[in-house]
Amino acid sequence: MIPRIASSAAPKLDGKGVKVDDLGRLTGEWAEAVQNDNSGAPLLIDNLIIDVDAEAADGSPFRRWAAMHDGSYLYVLVIVDDNGDRHRDSGTSLAQDDSLELFLDGDNSKSTRYDDNDFHRLIPLQLAGKDRQAANSGDIAGPNSSRSPLGLKFTTGIGSGPKGLRRKNWEQDVYELRIDLESAGIDTNAPIGFELQVNDDDGGKNRESKWAWKHPSRADRDVDGTVSNPALMGTVVLE
Repeated sequence: MIPRIASSAAPKLDGKGVKVDDLGRLTGEWAEAVQNDNSGAPLLIDNLIIDVDAEAADGSPFRRWAAMHDGSYLYVLVIVDDNGDRHRDSGTSLAQDDSLELFLDGDNSKSTRYDDNDFHRLIPLQLAGKDRQAANSGDIAGPNSSRSPLGLKFTTGIGSGPKGLRRKNWEQDVYELRIDLESAGIDTNAPIGFELQVNDDDGGKNRESKWAWKHPSRADRDVDGTVSNPALMGTVVLE
């Protein structure tokens, strides 16, 4: 269940000020966001679905998300514990660079083909041609996404998040998103399709790995099904 907050408590999308306490719980403007699933497990983006040369094993806790809404907008936070090697050199092929992929199914129809309220957006971590320059533009629609207008705003923070899990002196990257509920066809108190996936590019050119929240992990081959099959999204409910 994604909790509802007052509009006055909405987070500022600036890629800064994302803090956690000694237990790893979000504090400050993201403190009210859901951070665990119904079983109490943290909301990790830890299913390794593409492994070219992944820098961590399947199930590694280096990517997580949280969310809340105010009745008009859905606010999503993604935190990535990067190893410090980030790239934005693949033009419009954002999936080959460090980036976030957002999937939404406004009515949770779980159709195997994208319809008018099934959205797929790719969000860059940094601006093209700019080293460590945070992004607030440059997102693109996925190849099968609805072409209906989606009210999406975002800002990234490169190395401006909480202290790193692996190296304490290397702060984590953050993505802060705001999604207009009406434009996405989302009603409160009703299930929606939802998925987050993270691309990791460590050497430039093509990505080394891709990680998912709900898409099942790869077994003996790479998998990337949500791009073409929205039924693979997870399900969440807005309070």
